[in-house]
Amino acid sequence: MKIKPDIVHSNNTYGISPIIWKVAKKFNIPTVHTLRDYYLMYPFGNLTYPETNNKFNIYELTHKKIHRKVTQKVDYVTAPSSFTLEKFISNKFFTHCLDKEVIFNAIDYNHEIVDRWYQLKINNEDDITKFVYLGTLGEHKGVHLLLEAFNKIKDDKIELHIAGKGDLQKLVEEYVGKDHRIKFYGFLQGNDLQELLLECNVLVAPSIWFEPFGRVVIDGYKHALPVIGSSTGGLKEIIKNNKTGLLIEPNNVEALHKAINTIKDKSTIREMLEFSRAELNIFSIEEQVNRFESVYNKLCATNSKNRKEN
Repeated sequence: MKIKPDIVHSNNTYGISPIIWKVAKKFNIPTVHTLRDYYLMYPFGNLTYPETNNKFNIYELTHKKIHRKVTQKVDYVTAPSSFTLEKFISNKFFTHCLDKEVIFNAIDYNHEIVDRWYQLKINNEDDITKFVYLGTLGEHKGVHLLLEAFNKIKDDKIELHIAGKGDLQKLVEEYVGKDHRIKFYGFLQGNDLQELLLECNVLVAPSIWFEPFGRVVIDGYKHALPVIGSSTGGLKEIIKNNKTGLLIEPNNVEALHKAINTIKDKSTIREMLEFSRAELNIFSIEEQVNRFESVYNKLCATNSKNRKEN
Protein backbone atom coordinates (compact mmCIF):
# COMPACT_ATOMS: atom_id res chain seq x y z
CA MET A 1 0.00 0.00 0.00
CA LYS A 2 1.31 3.46 -0.86
CA ILE A 3 -0.76 4.98 1.92
CA LYS A 4 -0.86 3.27 5.29
CA PRO A 5 -3.47 5.05 7.41
CA ASP A 6 -3.84 4.40 11.11
CA ILE A 7 -7.61 4.98 10.88
CA VAL A 8 -10.22 5.05 8.12
CA HIS A 9 -13.05 7.44 9.03
CA SER A 10 -16.06 7.47 6.68
CA ASN A 11 -19.11 9.70 6.72
CA ASN A 12 -21.35 9.30 3.67
CA THR A 13 -20.38 6.34 1.48
CA TYR A 14 -22.20 7.30 -1.74
CA GLY A 15 -19.06 7.88 -3.81
CA ILE A 16 -16.93 5.05 -2.45
CA SER A 17 -19.47 2.39 -1.33
CA PRO A 18 -19.40 0.64 2.05
CA ILE A 19 -16.95 -1.88 0.57
CA ILE A 20 -14.27 0.39 2.02
CA TRP A 21 -14.98 -1.13 5.45
CA LYS A 22 -14.31 -4.64 4.14
CA VAL A 23 -11.06 -3.52 2.48
CA ALA A 24 -9.91 -1.76 5.65
CA LYS A 25 -10.63 -4.90 7.68
CA LYS A 26 -8.55 -6.96 5.23
CA PHE A 27 -5.55 -4.69 5.88
CA ASN A 28 -6.19 -4.57 9.62
CA ILE A 29 -6.99 -0.83 9.60
CA PRO A 30 -9.53 0.27 12.26
CA THR A 31 -12.64 2.00 10.92
CA VAL A 32 -14.93 4.70 12.23
CA HIS A 33 -18.21 5.55 10.56
CA THR A 34 -20.23 8.69 11.35
CA LEU A 35 -23.91 8.45 10.50
CA ARG A 36 -25.16 11.56 8.66
CA ASP A 37 -28.48 10.25 7.35
CA TYR A 38 -30.59 7.08 7.12
CA TYR A 39 -29.52 5.91 3.68
CA LEU A 40 -27.96 2.63 4.86
CA MET A 41 -31.39 1.70 6.20
CA TYR A 42 -33.81 3.59 3.96
CA PRO A 43 -32.77 3.89 0.29
CA PHE A 44 -35.61 6.24 -0.64
CA GLY A 45 -34.48 9.19 1.41
CA ASN A 46 -36.22 11.03 4.21
CA LEU A 47 -37.60 9.28 7.27
CA THR A 48 -40.62 11.37 8.20
CA TYR A 49 -43.01 11.79 11.09
CA PRO A 50 -45.11 9.77 11.69
CA GLU A 51 -42.78 6.95 10.72
CA THR A 52 -44.08 4.37 8.28
CA ASN A 53 -42.63 0.91 7.83
CA ASN A 54 -42.87 -0.57 4.35
CA LYS A 55 -42.58 -4.27 5.13
CA PHE A 56 -43.45 -5.36 1.61
CA ASN A 57 -40.97 -3.39 -0.51
CA ILE A 58 -38.50 -6.01 -1.70
CA TYR A 59 -35.90 -3.48 -2.82
CA GLU A 60 -35.96 -1.70 0.54
CA LEU A 61 -35.74 -4.97 2.47
CA THR A 62 -32.83 -6.19 0.33
CA HIS A 63 -31.04 -2.84 0.61
CA LYS A 64 -31.37 -2.94 4.38
CA LYS A 65 -30.21 -6.57 4.64
CA ILE A 66 -27.06 -5.99 2.56
CA HIS A 67 -26.07 -2.84 4.42
CA ARG A 68 -26.82 -4.37 7.80
CA LYS A 69 -24.34 -7.13 6.99
CA VAL A 70 -21.58 -4.86 5.72
CA THR A 71 -21.78 -2.58 8.79
CA GLN A 72 -20.53 -5.52 10.87
CA LYS A 73 -17.06 -4.67 9.49
CA VAL A 74 -17.06 -1.26 11.22
CA ASP A 75 -15.08 -0.95 14.46
CA TYR A 76 -16.60 2.23 15.87
CA VAL A 77 -19.75 4.14 14.99
CA THR A 78 -20.72 7.69 15.91
CA ALA A 79 -23.76 9.83 15.17
CA PRO A 80 -24.65 13.48 15.82
CA SER A 81 -27.74 12.48 17.83
CA SER A 82 -28.91 9.67 20.10
CA PHE A 83 -32.01 9.28 17.95
CA THR A 84 -30.02 8.48 14.81
CA LEU A 85 -27.63 6.14 16.60
CA GLU A 86 -30.40 4.23 18.36
CA LYS A 87 -32.41 3.94 15.14
CA PHE A 88 -29.58 1.93 13.59
CA ILE A 89 -28.68 -0.05 16.70
CA SER A 90 -32.29 -1.11 17.27
CA ASN A 91 -32.37 -2.35 13.66
CA LYS A 92 -29.28 -4.47 14.30
CA PHE A 93 -26.76 -2.42 12.35
CA PHE A 94 -23.13 -2.07 13.60
CA THR A 95 -23.56 -4.91 16.12
CA HIS A 96 -19.84 -5.85 16.09
CA CYS A 97 -18.52 -2.40 16.94
CA LEU A 98 -16.04 -1.88 19.73
CA ASP A 99 -18.16 1.08 20.84
CA LYS A 100 -20.87 3.50 19.79
CA GLU A 101 -20.95 7.21 20.65
CA VAL A 102 -22.92 10.40 20.10
CA ILE A 103 -20.69 13.26 18.94
CA PHE A 104 -22.53 16.46 18.04
CA ASN A 105 -21.82 18.30 14.83
CA ALA A 106 -19.72 21.43 15.24
CA ILE A 107 -19.67 24.99 13.99
CA ASP A 108 -16.72 27.36 13.66
CA TYR A 109 -17.05 30.78 15.27
CA ASN A 110 -15.12 33.61 16.86
CA HIS A 111 -16.13 34.03 20.52
CA GLU A 112 -15.62 37.78 20.60
CA ILE A 113 -17.64 38.38 17.44
CA VAL A 114 -20.47 36.13 18.60
CA ASP A 115 -20.57 37.87 21.98
CA ARG A 116 -20.92 41.18 20.17
CA TRP A 117 -23.78 39.83 18.05
CA TYR A 118 -25.57 38.62 21.15
CA GLN A 119 -25.22 41.98 22.84
CA LEU A 120 -26.63 43.74 19.80
CA LYS A 121 -29.63 41.42 19.77
CA ILE A 122 -30.22 41.79 23.52
CA ASN A 123 -30.16 45.58 23.17
CA ASN A 124 -32.39 45.55 20.07
CA GLU A 125 -35.45 47.74 20.60
CA ASP A 126 -37.00 47.37 17.15
CA ASP A 127 -40.79 46.91 17.36
CA ILE A 128 -40.78 44.21 14.67
CA THR A 129 -40.01 40.59 15.59
CA LYS A 130 -38.47 38.87 12.58
CA PHE A 131 -38.76 35.09 12.19
CA VAL A 132 -36.49 33.33 9.71
CA TYR A 133 -36.68 30.00 7.89
CA LEU A 134 -33.50 28.74 6.26
CA GLY A 135 -33.04 25.69 4.06
CA THR A 136 -34.74 23.40 1.58
CA LEU A 137 -38.22 24.45 0.52
CA GLY A 138 -39.72 20.98 0.78
CA GLU A 139 -42.61 19.33 2.59
CA HIS A 140 -40.27 17.21 4.72
CA LYS A 141 -38.88 20.47 6.13
CA GLY A 142 -42.35 21.74 7.06
CA VAL A 143 -42.13 25.12 5.31
CA HIS A 144 -45.75 24.76 4.14
CA LEU A 145 -46.84 24.40 7.77
CA LEU A 146 -44.89 27.50 8.73
CA LEU A 147 -46.49 29.57 5.99
CA GLU A 148 -49.98 28.49 7.05
CA ALA A 149 -49.34 29.07 10.75
CA PHE A 150 -47.75 32.48 10.23
CA ASN A 151 -50.46 33.68 7.87
CA LYS A 152 -53.11 32.89 10.51
CA ILE A 153 -51.57 35.38 12.97
CA LYS A 154 -52.92 38.88 12.44
CA ASP A 155 -50.08 40.97 13.84
CA ASP A 156 -48.27 43.65 11.84
CA LYS A 157 -45.35 43.61 14.27
CA ILE A 158 -44.04 40.25 13.09
CA GLU A 159 -42.35 39.24 9.82
CA LEU A 160 -41.30 35.95 8.25
CA HIS A 161 -38.09 35.90 6.21
CA ILE A 162 -37.41 32.83 4.05
CA ALA A 163 -34.17 31.84 2.31
CA GLY A 164 -33.72 28.65 0.33
CA LYS A 165 -34.73 26.73 -2.75
CA GLY A 166 -36.82 23.67 -3.50
CA ASP A 167 -40.07 22.22 -4.78
CA LEU A 168 -42.29 24.50 -2.70
CA GLN A 169 -40.84 27.76 -3.99
CA LYS A 170 -44.05 28.58 -5.89
CA LEU A 171 -46.07 28.11 -2.70
CA VAL A 172 -43.71 30.47 -0.86
CA GLU A 173 -44.09 33.06 -3.62
CA GLU A 174 -47.89 32.74 -3.44
CA TYR A 175 -47.83 33.55 0.27
CA VAL A 176 -45.47 36.46 -0.36
CA GLY A 177 -48.04 37.84 -2.78
CA LYS A 178 -50.88 37.73 -0.29
CA ASP A 179 -49.05 38.57 2.96
CA HIS A 180 -46.80 41.66 2.93
CA ARG A 181 -45.08 40.46 6.12
CA ILE A 182 -43.52 37.46 4.36
CA LYS A 183 -40.21 38.09 2.54
CA PHE A 184 -38.48 35.61 0.19
CA TYR A 185 -34.81 35.89 -0.81
CA GLY A 186 -34.14 32.73 -2.78
CA PHE A 187 -30.97 30.79 -2.04
CA LEU A 188 -28.45 32.75 0.04
CA GLN A 189 -24.94 31.98 1.22
CA GLY A 190 -21.89 33.72 2.62
CA ASN A 191 -22.22 37.34 3.70
CA ASP A 192 -25.77 37.66 2.34
CA LEU A 193 -26.95 34.80 4.52
CA GLN A 194 -25.08 36.11 7.56
CA GLU A 195 -26.64 39.55 7.16
CA LEU A 196 -30.12 38.04 7.06
CA LEU A 197 -29.56 35.94 10.18
CA LEU A 198 -28.16 38.91 12.08
CA GLU A 199 -31.19 40.97 11.09
CA CYS A 200 -33.69 38.41 12.41
CA ASN A 201 -34.77 37.46 15.95
CA VAL A 202 -36.04 33.86 15.90
CA LEU A 203 -35.17 30.89 13.68
CA VAL A 204 -37.86 28.31 12.83
CA ALA A 205 -37.11 24.64 11.97
CA PRO A 206 -40.52 22.93 11.60
CA SER A 207 -39.24 19.66 10.09
CA ILE A 208 -41.52 16.67 9.78
CA TRP A 209 -38.67 14.33 8.95
CA PHE A 210 -36.38 12.95 11.62
CA GLU A 211 -33.42 15.29 11.31
CA PRO A 212 -30.23 13.34 12.11
CA PHE A 213 -29.00 16.52 13.81
CA GLY A 214 -30.32 19.84 12.53
CA ARG A 215 -27.31 22.00 11.73
CA VAL A 216 -29.54 25.02 11.10
CA VAL A 217 -30.15 25.13 14.87
CA ILE A 218 -26.51 25.77 15.72
CA ASP A 219 -26.34 28.28 12.86
CA GLY A 220 -29.16 30.00 14.74
CA TYR A 221 -27.31 29.90 18.06
CA LYS A 222 -24.20 31.29 16.37
CA HIS A 223 -26.18 34.27 15.08
CA ALA A 224 -27.98 34.96 18.37
CA LEU A 225 -31.29 33.35 17.47
CA PRO A 226 -33.46 31.20 19.73
CA VAL A 227 -35.11 28.39 17.76
CA ILE A 228 -38.61 27.01 17.32
CA GLY A 229 -38.18 23.40 16.25
CA SER A 230 -40.02 20.10 15.94
CA SER A 231 -39.63 17.63 18.78
CA THR A 232 -38.39 14.90 16.44
CA GLY A 233 -35.07 13.26 15.64
CA GLY A 234 -31.95 15.18 16.56
CA LEU A 235 -33.74 18.52 16.95
CA LYS A 236 -35.14 17.62 20.35
CA GLU A 237 -31.61 16.94 21.61
CA ILE A 238 -30.15 20.33 20.70
CA ILE A 239 -33.10 22.64 21.43
CA LYS A 240 -33.74 23.11 25.14
CA ASN A 241 -37.46 23.73 25.50
CA ASN A 242 -38.30 27.12 27.07
CA LYS A 243 -34.57 27.88 27.34
CA THR A 244 -32.87 28.02 23.95
CA GLY A 245 -36.19 27.96 22.12
CA LEU A 246 -39.45 26.04 21.88
CA LEU A 247 -40.09 22.43 20.91
CA ILE A 248 -43.37 21.72 19.15
CA GLU A 249 -45.24 18.66 17.96
CA PRO A 250 -44.27 18.06 14.32
CA ASN A 251 -46.76 18.34 11.48
CA ASN A 252 -49.02 20.48 13.68
CA VAL A 253 -50.01 23.92 12.40
CA GLU A 254 -51.74 24.87 15.64
CA ALA A 255 -48.66 24.04 17.72
CA LEU A 256 -46.51 26.15 15.41
CA HIS A 257 -49.04 29.00 15.50
CA LYS A 258 -48.99 28.96 19.31
CA ALA A 259 -45.17 28.87 19.45
CA ILE A 260 -44.84 31.91 17.19
CA ASN A 261 -47.29 33.83 19.36
CA THR A 262 -45.43 32.78 22.51
CA ILE A 263 -41.94 33.74 21.40
CA LYS A 264 -42.68 36.94 19.46
CA ASP A 265 -42.29 39.00 22.63
CA LYS A 266 -38.82 40.58 22.75
CA SER A 267 -38.45 40.05 26.50
CA THR A 268 -38.96 36.30 25.99
CA ILE A 269 -36.34 36.31 23.25
CA ARG A 270 -33.82 38.14 25.45
CA GLU A 271 -34.22 35.56 28.22
CA MET A 272 -33.61 32.73 25.76
CA LEU A 273 -30.49 34.36 24.33
CA GLU A 274 -28.72 33.93 27.65
CA PHE A 275 -29.22 30.16 27.39
CA SER A 276 -28.47 29.81 23.68
CA ARG A 277 -25.13 31.63 24.00
CA ALA A 278 -24.02 29.16 26.68
CA GLU A 279 -25.34 26.22 24.65
CA LEU A 280 -23.26 27.22 21.63
CA ASN A 281 -20.07 26.19 23.45
CA ILE A 282 -21.12 22.53 23.25
CA PHE A 283 -20.88 22.71 19.46
CA SER A 284 -17.42 24.25 19.12
CA ILE A 285 -14.87 22.82 16.69
CA GLU A 286 -12.48 22.31 19.60
CA GLU A 287 -14.99 20.14 21.43
CA GLN A 288 -15.60 17.97 18.39
CA VAL A 289 -11.88 17.58 17.64
CA ASN A 290 -11.22 16.43 21.22
CA ARG A 291 -14.02 13.87 21.03
CA PHE A 292 -12.85 12.36 17.75
CA GLU A 293 -9.20 12.34 18.82
CA SER A 294 -10.28 10.32 21.84
CA VAL A 295 -12.03 7.82 19.54
CA TYR A 296 -8.97 7.53 17.28
CA ASN A 297 -6.59 7.03 20.21
CA LYS A 298 -8.83 4.34 21.68
CA LEU A 299 -8.98 2.46 18.36
CA CYS A 300 -5.23 2.73 17.73
CA ALA A 301 -4.47 1.46 21.23
CA THR A 302 -6.85 -1.49 20.82
CA ASN A 303 -5.45 -2.32 17.38
CA SER A 304 -1.87 -2.20 18.66
CA LYS A 305 -2.77 -4.47 21.58
CA ASN A 306 -4.46 -6.99 19.28
CA ARG A 307 -1.44 -7.08 16.97
CA LYS A 308 0.90 -7.85 19.89
CA GLU A 309 -1.38 -10.60 21.14
CA ASN A 310 -1.56 -12.16 17.69
